[in-house]
Amino acid sequence: EELALRRLRYVADHEGLVRPDETLKKIVLRAEGYLRMAIMFSQSLSQLEDADDTLIRESLGLVPDDVIANFTYQALHTPSMQELDKMSREILLEGHPVTTFLSQLEELVIQDNQMNDLQKAQISVIISAAESRLMARASELQNLLDLSASVVEA
Repeated sequence: EELALRRLRYVADHEGLVRPDETLKKIVLRAEGYLRMAIMFSQSLSQLEDADDTLIRESLGLVPDDVIANFTYQALHTPSMQELDKMSREILLEGHPVTTFLSQLEELVIQDNQMNDLQKAQISVIISAAESRLMARASELQNLLDLSASVVEA
């Protein structure tokens, strides 16, 4: 990730694109480390001269941080499957891509300073299993429900 970020900074500087590091980090996150995709995202965003953070996130198709934070909080503090079902449906109805949601959730887990390494590993395994099921064309709703229920247990 750091290498992709440095390379993207190099490309942006040489093309005369003014990009704050935080924007470049979001681009690399959305491109999931693929440099070519990150460069294409950066070029697409070059049309948005004075874009704020919200517009950049929307243009990249990133899920808002508050949606992920709310999901995480609810999954950890809500024992009711009805509430977890409602929350999962809202994420889908808002049109958030579940694969992107999972990538961002995993990044949030990895960076969390309140979890120990074992908790992070357990949740990462749960997220990986959800990603695998999505690749096999499993239901997005069922994956979110399973993910939230599994995080409660982790």
